[in-house]
Amino acid sequence: MTGNALTDRVALITGGAGGIGIAIARRFGAAGAKIALADLRSDAAEAAANELNRAGYDAFAVAGDVSDPISAQTIVERTLAKFARVDILVNNAGVMG
Repeated sequence: MTGNALTDRVALITGGAGGIGIAIARRFGAAGAKIALADLRSDAAEAAANELNRAGYDAFAVAGDVSDPISAQTIVERTLAKFARVDILVNNAGVMG
């Protein structure tokens, strides 16, 4: 993805503060997408969103646990409140071991 192929698109990335999640977010941001970084670790999500914003991307953090249906719904609702839509969902959250 290069240029502005994803301009005006909104990407919600679960596990967004981890290595793979932030790498995906950078690629989407470079292509013009707005980014919601969902992560269990609110401090890590905030740090990742701040990094993306400093790089010139439109990103925000939303804390939550996608294994909990109510929390997952809240993640979606907060993303919709911020960007009014979700075009891309990256289900990257997971646990190893």
